[in-house]
Amino acid sequence: MMKKISGTFPCTLTNDVPVKSHAFAFDVQQFLAESTFLYRDTDLDPKTRQLYQTARLFRDPNLLVATNKFGGLNGNTRFLIVTTQMREIANLAEHIDWGLCVLERNGLFKIIDHQSDAEFHQITLIHIPHELDHYFRSQESSQLEIQLIAATRLQFKTAFELAPCFELVSPFWRERTAWPLGLNNEGHLLRA
Repeated sequence: MMKKISGTFPCTLTNDVPVKSHAFAFDVQQFLAESTFLYRDTDLDPKTRQLYQTARLFRDPNLLVATNKFGGLNGNTRFLIVTTQMREIANLAEHIDWGLCVLERNGLFKIIDHQSDAEFHQITLIHIPHELDHYFRSQESSQLEIQLIAATRLQFKTAFELAPCFELVSPFWRERTAWPLGLNNEGHLLRA
C-alpha cells in the first residue's frame, strides 16, 4: 500500500515504516499524510552551505517564510522543508500568487539530506513538531527519513526541467528569502 504526501508536487512513500518507542506512540502514516513540502530558494556561498551537515539539528529564530509552489530553482541553493505545521497566508500577499507560507518562530529542524550537482544544491529539512522532538533526535527516524530523501531527490532532479515560478523571481520575494535558515548574526548555525 502506498501513501501520498500532500502538497504541490505528488510523491509516493511506502507505509511500511516500523516505529517503536519507549516514550510515546508515533503514527508515521499520519505524519506522512499531513506533511507538505515547502521551498525556499536563495544564494549561499560554499562556506555557509557547509554548515548544513546531514543529521544536524538547529533552530531558526525567525518567522520562516517559504512557498508551497514547486518549480525550477531560483538561486544556487534550495531549502526543501517537510512540515506538518505550515500556515498558508497567500491571501495576505496582495495580487501576487507566491504560495506564501510561514512556520513558527524558533522552529526545530533536522537536516536529512544535502543533494548537489556542479552548480545547484538542495538541503532537505524536516520541521520537527515539539511533541516529536525525541523521535527525530533518535535513530528510529531513519527509515522515515530514507523514504523522504528518495522523494525529495526526485524533486531536485525534476526542478532542473522546469523554469522558476514566475511570481518567485521578483526582487521583493528574493529579498524575503535571502537570509539562510537558522543562522545568527555572526553566521553560526543555532544548534538545538
